[in-house]
Amino acid sequence: MSYAIAPEPSGISDTGDNVALLAALKAEDDLASAYVRTELEASFAESTARYNGDEYGDEVDGRSRVCTREGFETIEWLRPDLVRAFAAGGRIVEVEATRPEYDHDADMKADYLNYLFFEESEGARLLDAFIFDGLLHRRGFLAVYRREADYSAPENLYGLNVQQMGQLQGDQRVTIEEVSGREGQPSQTHPDGMSYDVKVRRLKRPEWFEIVGVAPEDMRISPRAVSLETARYRGRVIRMLRGEAQKNWPDKVNEIEAVGASSFVDDAARSARFGDESGRALTYANEQAEEVIVSEDYIRFDADGDGYPELIRAYRLRDDPDCLLESEEVEDDPFGSWCPIPMPHAFWGKSVMDIMGDQQRVKTVATRAALDAMYQAVIPRRAINQHIVNLDDLLDVSPGAIIKVDGN
Repeated sequence: MSYAIAPEPSGISDTGDNVALLAALKAEDDLASAYVRTELEASFAESTARYNGDEYGDEVDGRSRVCTREGFETIEWLRPDLVRAFAAGGRIVEVEATRPEYDHDADMKADYLNYLFFEESEGARLLDAFIFDGLLHRRGFLAVYRREADYSAPENLYGLNVQQMGQLQGDQRVTIEEVSGREGQPSQTHPDGMSYDVKVRRLKRPEWFEIVGVAPEDMRISPRAVSLETARYRGRVIRMLRGEAQKNWPDKVNEIEAVGASSFVDDAARSARFGDESGRALTYANEQAEEVIVSEDYIRFDADGDGYPELIRAYRLRDDPDCLLESEEVEDDPFGSWCPIPMPHAFWGKSVMDIMGDQQRVKTVATRAALDAMYQAVIPRRAINQHIVNLDDLLDVSPGAIIKVDGN
């Protein structure tokens, strides 16, 4: 498994006419989304239902409705063992030195990367979800992003003295954007008579790396691709708050504002995961907290006309596919994946549930038949004369219960 690091979106790249790029993105996205809907979505929903022990839909009233859980048991036996195999000793990353004198630096870098994964990114939880998705849904996905430092809104401070200015200048979490000084009469608070007005921004979070798990049904990849690295197109669906999208793309505030809030996404895989097949609509506390859907796309496209398709990263509003939020050339995508039962020359492979599904169905049928037979043996059907036997007493199956009969 390998992971690339994608930088944080930093605005819109003006690449000239984006009509051809948008057309290519929509065409590739349509193909990839259709493949998810027709080939994968039903399988994802079925695997989730079998893992949860849901009924098959062919149950009969008065007969056994039990569902066995072989798939669940197999996955839960494999899951902790695989997590331990990858994360034993709190180390998932090793750095090999190219020369003996670099051994110490390599160990320090490995320690730092393991700290970022396990401490900064809740790596144990991400690794568990990564493995679980692969066992249940054929592929598990992670994405790694470099996030820029996050600052608060500009803040104006008035009437600062020299000492207070020195404290601000020495605070590494404060960026001074504007300074204006004025001279006045010396006082107790301003011994030198100088007073300063400043505009500052405070650092909320320094530059950092974010590792996120991606649900398999949210991934998009060219249908005939055999790997992420060689796929002509790959991407993901991102659900984010409207206010967050407007912060990331301030030049597209009006377009983001015009897009309606995404209602309940009626796909079978998410419905099975959340157990809300009814298709209810989502409710939001306020407009800025509404959820909008953004496509993060990576496509091989000849953007500069040199005859060679570069890797282009683009962000689009999914409910307004003609709105290109950002596009730029990048070196790699941020995605990594694994498959428990890979198939040569195919990307998706097989999951544990693909293998265990038939066995679970057979055992469910056999168990139901055995229980029905036991019920018949314990409580058999009888032919009686209702004028002689009290029916209420006969239907009472308590041990030793008395059945009243007509003595005549």
